[in-house]
Order: sequence, then C-alpha cells, then structure tokens
Amino acid sequence: MLEKMFAKQIEDRVQKLLKEKLDKAFAELGRAYEQLNDEKSQLDQERLNFQAEKDETSHKLELIQKIEERLKEQRKELYFTIKESNILNQEIEEKMKELQNKEENLKIEKENIERELELPLYLDECAMYHVEELFYQYNDSEEYKQAIVEINKKMEYMVADKLACTCRTEWTVNGSRAEGRKQTNHMIKMALRLFNVESDNYISSINARSNIANVKKKIQKSGDMVNKFCQTHHLTLHQEYIDYKIELATLVYEQVMKKQEEKEEARRQAEIIREQEK
Repeated sequence: MLEKMFAKQIEDRVQKLLKEKLDKAFAELGRAYEQLNDEKSQLDQERLNFQAEKDETSHKLELIQKIEERLKEQRKELYFTIKESNILNQEIEEKMKELQNKEENLKIEKENIERELELPLYLDECAMYHVEELFYQYNDSEEYKQAIVEINKKMEYMVADKLACTCRTEWTVNGSRAEGRKQTNHMIKMALRLFNVESDNYISSINARSNIANVKKKIQKSGDMVNKFCQTHHLTLHQEYIDYKIELATLVYEQVMKKQEEKEEARRQAEIIREQEK
C-alpha cells in the first residue's frame, strides 16, 4: 500500500515537473514567436523603405537624365548662337571697312570739288535745289557751332549712360552672365559704330547744294538697317538717338547756309563801301 502511495506521489511529482517544463517551453516558444514576428515586421518595413529609396533614386536618375538632355540642347543652341554671332561680327567688320573706304573716297571727292569751285554758291542758286523754305533756328553761324557741340554732348551722354542702344535679353555664355554681358556690350559698340560711321559720312558730305530731306531720310534708313541687322541679338538702336543724329544733320546744313549768307552779306557790304569811297 505504501509503495503504491509512494509511486503515486512520484508520478504526480514527475507530471508536475513535466507540466512546468512544458509550460516554460511553450512560454519561451511564444516569446520567440513574438520576437520573430517583430523581426519580420522590421524586415518588411526595411524592405518598404528600401523600395521607396530605390523608387526615389530611379526618379532622381530620370531627372538627371532629362537635365543632361536639356543641357545638351542648350549647349547646341549656344554653339549655334556663338557661331551666328561670329558671322554677324565678321559681317559688321566688313561693312565698317566698306563704309570707311567710302568715307575716304567721299572726302577726297569733296576736296576735289571744293578746289574746282571758283565762284561762291549764291542763295538764289541754291534755291534751285530745295523746294521747301529754310527757317533758321539760330541767328548766326557761331550759335550753330555751339548748338552742334551741345547736341553732340547729348549723344555722348546717351552712349555713356547706355541709353543709345540697349539689349532686351540678358544673354549668358557657357552659363556665365558676365561673359554674356561682355558679348552684349561688344555687339552694342559694333551697332553704334556702324550707325555713327554711316550717318556721320552723310553729315560730313553736307554742303549748300545738299538735299537735306534726303540726307535725313538716309540717316533714318541707316538706323532702321542697324536695328534690322541686330534684331537677332535683341538689340535696339533707340529712335531718340537717331533723331539727335538727324537734328545734327539739320544744324550742320543750316550752319552751311548761314555761313553762305554771312559771306554774301560781307561781300555786299564790301561793295557798298567801295562804291562810297569812289
């Protein structure tokens, strides 16, 4: 009987120990399972983050590729712009040389004509070449001389203040605004030089026989030609500057005519004095 009781106690004790071990093992398995789930969730999140980073990287690569393509197109456009600018500069230089040669020839021709003239040009003779009546703005040739100085100063101020010729576009060269401004300033100087040489050539040829209306038309046409020639680079030779040049031509012509009047008046006064002395 005692043996059965002792065996029963041992069996109960063993079952209890087994149960405790099983419970402990199940608890550890539960914790391990939860830990594995946590690690799985973390790995899933890392996978999602990695995929997002991968997608973002792919998007950035696409943007970089598009930027590179745009830069390639811009470099190509810049190349053709610079090439066109060089061609334009060459054409302007050739035009300047042609105008300078023409100016020299006209000066020589003018000097030859002046040497050949033996008689003064009378105002009544000049009337044959001018339909419109001449109205003088000043009283004598000295006042005209001062007026010519003043209008030349106005044009110089416009050039110095960069108002005579302007560019409506801020160009860049190889991405540099400074180089773009340098090229723009060069083009402005060339445009002004082209207009000034041609218009000054017309003005320097003015004499008492000149048709001042035609001279003014030629100066305006020269300004229009420069604007058309430089429109590719968005340059504008302003009308105010052209008008000053036209006004200069008018003053020079009126000064020539006023000097002629003064010479005629001096000649008449000399004749009167000679008659009175007889």
